[in-house]
Amino acid sequence: MTSQSNRKSGLIIALILLALSAFSNIYFLTEYSSKEDQLAAENLLFAQKDSLQMELQRMEDSLALVLAQLDDQGGSLVAKSELMAAQAEIAQLRKQLSMTSVQGSGSGSKSKIISSQLQDAQDQIAELHQQVNAVVRENDHLLTSNDELRERNQLMGAEFEDLESRVNKGKRVYFGSLMTHGFTSEGAKTTKANQIRNLSVSCDALENVLITNPIFEEVTIRIIDPNGGILSTTNTSLQNKSDVYSLKESLMFDGSKQKVTFKFPLKGELDRKLKKGQYTTELWTGGLLRQKNTFELF
Repeated sequence: MTSQSNRKSGLIIALILLALSAFSNIYFLTEYSSKEDQLAAENLLFAQKDSLQMELQRMEDSLALVLAQLDDQGGSLVAKSELMAAQAEIAQLRKQLSMTSVQGSGSGSKSKIISSQLQDAQDQIAELHQQVNAVVRENDHLLTSNDELRERNQLMGAEFEDLESRVNKGKRVYFGSLMTHGFTSEGAKTTKANQIRNLSVSCDALENVLITNPIFEEVTIRIIDPNGGILSTTNTSLQNKSDVYSLKESLMFDGSKQKVTFKFPLKGELDRKLKKGQYTTELWTGGLLRQKNTFELF
């Protein structure tokens, strides 16, 4: 009887020890699993936090580059202001993330709070991306428009300079057809070479609306005899025929049509008789031949 009772007591004790061992194993397994889950959750939050910090750093670098380009290209002040505001917001987000402690976030409620904070930061970063991209696109559009306007202004400036140059070139005296006549000592017209004591060269200075203020135009007259010689009273010693002239006078012109007459010789009368034959009269201004005519003396 006593032996049977002892066996029964031993069995109960063994069962109790077995239950305690099983409970202990379950407890330790559960605790180990919980710590693993906690560590995995913390690692996930750490990775998310680091990812957000890296994304903020990339955004800061991009913004600094865009702002430098705006300074170089003369971007709008509005765009600069908005991008600088974005920079300030990024700095604030970085500060918030640096103050967010992931370590020891074992409890479910704390882990959810940190995860929610990181998600909010991620949402703000996404919104900042959209704002910055919108500002950059708008500024790129403005810069493109400015470049087009600059090119257009340069083209208009070149066209204006060309037009101004043409107008300035047009601000000169334009002459009508030349007429050359011989006069006797008594002032009568004649074509007889032995009677001529003066020659008169006349033409019209034509109207020029481009001239609004009086200008002075130097006029050179060359009268060429039948042998190719230049009638001259002052330049007979010159060797180069192209430098010899009959008359050189300065004409004042106000833009309105007027009759112009040049007398040769300028003072007194010819000191020699002219030859019979065909003569040529040339009118030069600015180094260019403007008008010429021929006349016959008998």
